[in-house]
Amino acid sequence: IAVRFYQACIAKLQDALGHHAEPVGQVHFRLGSYLERSDRLDEAILSYRTTLQVNEKVFGPEDPKVVPALEALASAHMKQGSSGKARDFLERAVRIREEELGAASPIVAALLIPLAECALATGEVAFAEEVAAKAVAILQATEDPLLPRALAI
Repeated sequence: IAVRFYQACIAKLQDALGHHAEPVGQVHFRLGSYLERSDRLDEAILSYRTTLQVNEKVFGPEDPKVVPALEALASAHMKQGSSGKARDFLERAVRIREEELGAASPIVAALLIPLAECALATGEVAFAEEVAAKAVAILQATEDPLLPRALAI
């Protein structure tokens, strides 16, 4: 029922706004999230890809607004065991966030952690250690008083 609801919403939005309107991408993202939670990963990936395509068309391929779709695609691919594909999406997300916020941003660090996981999953231990160390260094340098306790856990 939920999938049909999302598909009906997408159809109405496309009729009203066109295929490459931001709200169309937003509903595709929500559909992808629902499908991912339901372990319908192939369908989730298709929906997330559509979100990415819409956002790239609306905002540009290097705009920070494409990052959530990149992260979602990476997550779904990791769950499928496609760590190499996930890594590609995460590396792009990191690059965009570094450009937007700087390489020392805690938001960048949060992206580096799953990137390290992808590297481990593909047997790239040295790269995983390098990326994880960078994430930890960023978080330790952050002036948030809660982070040192969180890192100690």
